[in-house]
Formats: sequence, C-alpha cells, structure tokens
Amino acid sequence: MIGDFNDTPYSPYVKPLVNSNLLFDVLGELRPNDRWTYYWRSASKVSQIDYILASKSLYDRIKTHQVPHIERKRLGYKKLNSNDEILPKTTKYISYESDLVTSPSNTAPADERIDFRFDRYQEVLED
Repeated sequence: MIGDFNDTPYSPYVKPLVNSNLLFDVLGELRPNDRWTYYWRSASKVSQIDYILASKSLYDRIKTHQVPHIERKRLGYKKLNSNDEILPKTTKYISYESDLVTSPSNTAPADERIDFRFDRYQEVLED
C-alpha cells in the first residue's frame, strides 16, 4: 500500500496502520531519521504524511535491495522566491500534530530539529 495519507505517523488514524503486525512502514523502518515527506513552509516544519506500507515478505525483499529514495530537490534552492526569503538551515520534524478533529497525544515523541540542508535543483524557486 503506497499513499498520501496526509497525516502524521502518530495520528489516531495512521498509527494503527504503521503499528500493525501485518504491515511495515518502509520509510519509518529504513529511513527512521530521514523519513519526512512534506515541508510546511509557513511553519518551518516537516513530517511524514506519505507512506509505503508492505507485508512482511515484501518488506524483507525491499530492505535487502535498496532504501527508498525521497525526492526533495524540487524544494527551492537557497531562496524560496524573488523576495530573497532564505531557506532555514534546520527545521522542526513533527511526528504528531493535534487539530480540530485530533486531540493531543501523550504517546508521540517530542518534536526535534533536523538538518534542512541538502542538494536542490538550482533552477527551482517556489512562489
């Protein structure tokens, strides 16, 4: 199962899937410190909201070949727009975010700062 679930790994909707004995969160297992798939520019934070969930037999085959690649080069290079808004050197990784539907979680790990410097396409600027 591959998909854009638009929710964090500790949300009450996604957590049962990523904690299932029948499914393996491939990004969480093989890229535990670098599994983010979305950048919220307005809040300067990242999170995993996209997932590759596999059966044990498929996961065993995946992990012996190659760690999945997450393409991030499309994020703006050095600056985000013509106003010279500079990208941060670090940003906050969040595992869980409460909202109007989802109540706060006591089980989600605390937010952490991660390195936000990586290779980008030079010609890409976000508007």
